[in-house]
Amino acid sequence: RLKRRLTITSTFPSTTAAATNAFLSGKYPNEIGWLGWAQYFPEHDKILELFTGKDSLLQQPALSPTVVQSTIQYPSIFNQLQQHHPNLKIHQVWPDVRPGGYKTIEAWFQRLAAIGQEKEPSFTYGYWLDPDKTIHQQGVNAQPIQNLIKEIQSRLKALAKQNPDTTYVVFADHGLVDVSFLSIQEHQEIFSLLKRSFSLEPRAATFFVNDNQHQQFVKDSIVTGK
Repeated sequence: RLKRRLTITSTFPSTTAAATNAFLSGKYPNEIGWLGWAQYFPEHDKILELFTGKDSLLQQPALSPTVVQSTIQYPSIFNQLQQHHPNLKIHQVWPDVRPGGYKTIEAWFQRLAAIGQEKEPSFTYGYWLDPDKTIHQQGVNAQPIQNLIKEIQSRLKALAKQNPDTTYVVFADHGLVDVSFLSIQEHQEIFSLLKRSFSLEPRAATFFVNDNQHQQFVKDSIVTGK
């Protein structure tokens, strides 16, 4: 009989940038500085995407991702594990968004299966882009999403059966729901009160309000929300 051991909830904001790095550091987003998809960096006076280094507003290259991320580095769980368990083999299995990553889910699962056959004690972190990527594009109820989830479930079942001595912990970095988009630029009574565009996440935004206009911003936001 299955028994619930614990409940895992995502971070807030519930976004890949904050959630995955919380897991990979073992700390909360506000402890490591990975707060959202795009953040304002005063030293560059730009809102930059943390993963890509792009200017979030212009969607153009601005800085190297390594330059952006150098200010929000943290000791990873891989380094921590290696430090405390020198004989433990550490594996990372990524899609091709990283050098050496895998282009297909089939190749990605094949690598996980090969690691499971190794005799040495090991810890493996594997990350795949879907269904998150496709949900963002097509919504939660699209048929391709259902097909993707069924495929992943089938492959996971086969992987676990092939490697019975391996413990697999499978989770999503965050959930998703379909939303209706509203443009703040259509509400000039609010937009005119801002120093610059908002950052972090459209679903959990950080606003930079002009000096001495904070009360007006709150008032207009409440009226617009109604």
